[in-house]
Amino acid sequence: MAEGRTARAGGRGNAVSAALLLALLAGAGPVAGAERAAEARVTKRYPIAGHGVLVLDMPASWKDQVVPAPNNLTITFDARTAGSSSIALNVMQNPSLPKGFNSAENIRVALSGVANRMALASSATKPDLESIRGTSGAGYYFSTRFHAERSGALMNLTQGQLGLGDMLITFNVFSQDPDTLRDAVAMVREARWSER
Repeated sequence: MAEGRTARAGGRGNAVSAALLLALLAGAGPVAGAERAAEARVTKRYPIAGHGVLVLDMPASWKDQVVPAPNNLTITFDARTAGSSSIALNVMQNPSLPKGFNSAENIRVALSGVANRMALASSATKPDLESIRGTSGAGYYFSTRFHAERSGALMNLTQGQLGLGDMLITFNVFSQDPDTLRDAVAMVREARWSER
């Protein structure tokens, strides 16, 4: 009996191997993904006045621009992907807000309301919230599609928040490229603070 199971499992394994080989020879599947996954990553440090440093890991090809302001910092990223991609990350500290204002539960409630309003405005179904459990924080995000007001083009938006220490990171990703979205969410999930 054990021999029969092994033979059948080996047969399926051979079929999967053959399909994988055909995909590789055709230039599809893992080869394209392997090129994308091989992109070097860099670690960048963003000082927050009087509050330490935000540390982010991102693809080396991304270009950033920092706009500091009192109690917050905005960083925009050009992902250098095919098509248009825009990533904005806002880091906010608000000493006047109660402790826990950036808890995962508060973020879930706030983003659920945003997702509801977007669904009503665009006559779309409400997007599901996805959990982010990061290296140093927790939060939620959602993805939706809508028509741009001026051009009418169909746009993909991912919006989310992550509580990190006593800070709140809000991010928006406009991109048609799934790799850019994956990299942006990973960057936020892996965000961390350093004293210097």
